[in-house]
Amino acid sequence: MLWSERADSENLKIINVGALDGDTFSITLESGHTIFLELGDRIHEPAFAALIASGDFCKPYTDGKAICWPSGVSITLKEILKMLLSPSDATQNQNNYEEE
Repeated sequence: MLWSERADSENLKIINVGALDGDTFSITLESGHTIFLELGDRIHEPAFAALIASGDFCKPYTDGKAICWPSGVSITLKEILKMLLSPSDATQNQNNYEEE
């Protein structure tokens, strides 16, 4: 069963987020599932460039509904799921979804 068939972002909650190498983040959901998300082209957006310059890029946290950074930048769980299912990254990101 595909991630898109099992995920309902309204009922999911992020309980932990961690910065990995480069532009990759580990996102742990309340269900026990872990997502490895690569930002890909989004890393070049001005908001992320500012995070990198300030040193805050590797300091993400969660409010349960999004990945957040000290500067106010955030990516919602709904956006994360869209990124995972985008046509250009679908194969790679589907391989980044694990059940623990």
